[in-house]
Amino acid sequence: MRGSSERPEETASPESGGVEPGTGPGPGAGERGAAQPGRAGKILGVILAGGRSRRFGGEKALFPLGGRPMAEWALLALKPNTARQVVISHLPEVGRALGVPGLQDLIPGRGPLGGIHAGLTRAREEGFGGAFVLACDLPLVGPGLVCRILQAWPSVAPAAVPESPGPLGLEPLCGVYGLECLAGVEEAALSSHRSMEDAMRRLGAFTIPMPVLGGREAVAAAFTNVNTRTSAEWVRELLEGGGAGAPADQGPSGSRDGPGPGPSIGTSTRGGEER
Repeated sequence: MRGSSERPEETASPESGGVEPGTGPGPGAGERGAAQPGRAGKILGVILAGGRSRRFGGEKALFPLGGRPMAEWALLALKPNTARQVVISHLPEVGRALGVPGLQDLIPGRGPLGGIHAGLTRAREEGFGGAFVLACDLPLVGPGLVCRILQAWPSVAPAAVPESPGPLGLEPLCGVYGLECLAGVEEAALSSHRSMEDAMRRLGAFTIPMPVLGGREAVAAAFTNVNTRTSAEWVRELLEGGGAGAPADQGPSGSRDGPGPGPSIGTSTRGGEER
C-alpha cells in the first residue's frame, strides 16, 4: 500500500470505528488513523482553494461553515494522513487563516489541473513522494476517508482517485498523485481541452471502487460539492449537528444512518476553471 509515512499516536483504523470528537461528519470523519507507509514515502497534503467561486457568489475558502473557514475542514482531513500541508490559492489570506504555506498556480488560469500541478511541483521540491489533493469545497470528506483512499492506492498505479456518483464517475479532487504524474499533469494543464476525465485516463489513475470506501449514500454525501449557498446551508446543518443529522462514519462494509445525498453532489465543475 502507498500512503503517508508517519502514523500519529493513538490511531484508529477505519474499521475500528474509533473517533475523535469535533472533527466533523462524513465517512471516516474524526478518525486519526493515518495510512500505512508505502514506497512513495511522505505525502504532501494539498488543499485546492484557487477557484473563482462564480456560482457561489464569493470566496469559498474562507466562508464560515460549521464554526470555521470552509477550507479548514480539508486541512483537518489531511493533517492525520499527510506529513505537511499547503494551500493553493490566489489569496494570501487563505494560507494565513489556515496557518499553512500558501502557493499560487505556476500555470495560471488552468483550473484544477493548474492546482494539482502546483502541488506536485512543491512536493517534488520538498522531497515528498506525491501529493494528496483535496478541494476546499468538499468539507464533508473526513480524515478516515482520506486514509482509506491512501490505503487503496496500488503500488503500481501513478495515482488513485475514488469512484463517485457524480457526472465524471470519479472524484479527481479528492485523490492521491505520485510524482510520476507531474509531467502528465503539466501536459494536460497546457492542453486546450483541460478535461479532467481525459487527464485521469492519460495518467493511468486507478479508480477506487466505491464499496472499498463505504456505503454508496454515505460516500455520495461526503462528496457534496459546495458550489452554491443552498448546498452550503445543507452542509452547515450537518456540521453544526442540525436537525437532518450527519452522514454516518462507517467502514467499507458498514451500514449507514442519516440523510441521503445533499444538493450539488458530484463533480459538475471539476473540468473547468472553478474549483
